Amino acid sequence: LRSRALEGAGYRPGDVLIFALGETPLSGDIVCAQVYDWQSGRAETIFRIFEPPYLVAASADPQYLRPQVVDDAKVHITGVVIHALRGRQASL
Repeated sequence: LRSRALEGAGYRPGDVLIFALGETPLSGDIVCAQVYDWQSGRAETIFRIFEPPYLVAASADPQYLRPQVVDDAKVHITGVVIHALRGRQASL
């Protein structure tokens, strides 16, 4: 994890998140998602909380507070986080 988007949910930058591909997410699950920018041809991988039909952050940082609508065109859920590992020095 490289962002502070899930700090309020107990996940910190430097944590290693393990997710199951293709799992059907339930409300409240931490998920891995792809956000596509079709004009530039790029995709960004993000980790957020799934609150249907949105992906939301748990952070005090305003840059993460805009919810993302899961529409499977621009925003697609890749998998559901099933484990998190934290090393001794996990942080940015």
